[in-house]
Amino acid sequence: MMRGRRWFGVVLLVVATSVAAGNSVFSVGVRGGGQMWLPKLAPEASGSVHGTVGMNGMLDVRYAWYGDMSHPVSAGFMLGAGVGYGAMAIKGNTTDVFRNIDYLGNPMDYHTTAHFKQSEQFAKAEFSVLFALRAGGFAAQIGPRLMLPFAATRRFEISDVDIDAYYEQYNVHVHNRVITGAVEQPYTRMNSEKMPKWNVLVGIEAGWEWPLGRSANTIGVQAYADIGLWNAYKAAPYTRLLDVAPISDAANPSAKVTVGSGESVIGFYNYLDFGLRVYYAFSVSSGNNHKHVGKKYRR
Repeated sequence: MMRGRRWFGVVLLVVATSVAAGNSVFSVGVRGGGQMWLPKLAPEASGSVHGTVGMNGMLDVRYAWYGDMSHPVSAGFMLGAGVGYGAMAIKGNTTDVFRNIDYLGNPMDYHTTAHFKQSEQFAKAEFSVLFALRAGGFAAQIGPRLMLPFAATRRFEISDVDIDAYYEQYNVHVHNRVITGAVEQPYTRMNSEKMPKWNVLVGIEAGWEWPLGRSANTIGVQAYADIGLWNAYKAAPYTRLLDVAPISDAANPSAKVTVGSGESVIGFYNYLDFGLRVYYAFSVSSGNNHKHVGKKYRR
């Protein structure tokens, strides 16, 4: 027990000494590039689904603390917050096979296919806690990032629809007729489904920074990528993208078609973004550490 306390005290002493000798850095940057969803088709659905790349832009502010390890290497942590805006889409196609019985008792075997596109635009806020490393002019960060989308709009559209009703006893196929089911094209609507409120990402950033004259201030350029680890998405109960009701009324012999949404056939999706970060950083240091920050970038 005493040995454990002794080691704990040593660790605290080392941390306290490192903090005292550390270097605090504030930075303001912009990030730009692409973003996309990585979706998976619901297990009950038949077809395919994939994300398409859209644009992504952000403004972020950060605080970092670096402790000297061995010249010119320093390491520490970085806290960040940002806000941005972007757009992307999910595309896919589905196929469904089912049977209806009409009001005369005739079985109708349906085979429906359609392509769909779910386009999204949204603002987002981000908060990150990263491990940070500097080595000469090289700078890199890695760690968890929380992404919170808000003010989202979604547009849903379907195309290349085929509703095939097959009467086996007559060996007749009826395609896209009001009496057996049809959808007016192009079909579009604004969706009301909400995006996952919580998205936990792992962020990786690496690049180069340059000192401004003989000061401790720098400008930097980094490539970045964020990949989703978890989000709060809850798949809706599976429903057919095109559902055709049985013909049940002789006075109005037409089949009603209900168009679902992308959420009805997407079982899960995760987030990915990538691009370049450009930033300006200024150091707030004390003592001897302030004097050699600029030196470690000299050639």
